[in-house]
Amino acid sequence: KYTCTFTFLFFLTSCVTSSQGKNQKSFSSAKGQKKNKILIEYYPKKDYIRILVKKDSFLKMIQGLAKYLKIEIHYEPKDLDKIVTLKIPPKPVIKALEEACEKAGFQMKRAKVGIGFVIQPRHMVPALGKGEISQKISVALSKEEIGELLFLNDPKYFQPLAGANRERALTADIYYAYRPIFQELLWKKIPLISQKNYHLPYQIKKLEEIRTYYSAKKQEILTEVLFSLSLTHRIHIVFQFSFETLHLKKITIFVTAIQIPK
Repeated sequence: KYTCTFTFLFFLTSCVTSSQGKNQKSFSSAKGQKKNKILIEYYPKKDYIRILVKKDSFLKMIQGLAKYLKIEIHYEPKDLDKIVTLKIPPKPVIKALEEACEKAGFQMKRAKVGIGFVIQPRHMVPALGKGEISQKISVALSKEEIGELLFLNDPKYFQPLAGANRERALTADIYYAYRPIFQELLWKKIPLISQKNYHLPYQIKKLEEIRTYYSAKKQEILTEVLFSLSLTHRIHIVFQFSFETLHLKKITIFVTAIQIPK
């Protein structure tokens, strides 16, 4: 078994799991709510992909990709489900998808998290230069500067956000792209980091490691990545996104002491 992440337009992310059977390989996924569900099945003997979707907006995205896989598309109404069947060229399915993605304006690459592939728009990560991204990042050195972010676990300020796979995926991509800038700022601003010769991990290994919150007051989605600096201190990197557009508003980095029970 292996897991891939298929990311479509507007940062739509679906986690895909594959398992082999006698006549088929099944790829199934569920994004957050039950209505947003995709089922993809690849039948190597019959040479086609069967996609079950539960939202019309998904169909448009799939059709944009489907016209490059060619030959056959049909729908079979069943409750809220719609089925799209795509015949693929006589070549390995991964190779066919790579070529189709390229023609459709997507990019397909190895996933940074887990094993498998990511299909996503060419510019999922904000195309910001070093100067622009640096303006969005602040290293908070006092409680006053950190402010409400000290209370991410307090429901008075923030609500935990279940699922949030697309927000987690976007956070992982931004972290991966701009980690050297985070590292440079930490070394400059926080002596403890440079004294310990601490280097941030190269990438976030599991999306589940990213914590997600919602601020009703500011209409923001927040994601938090935690790293252990020592037995007594840890590093927080908090990403703040606008709720409607997932526009990256701010990144705050700070270090807190771990309270050890007496």
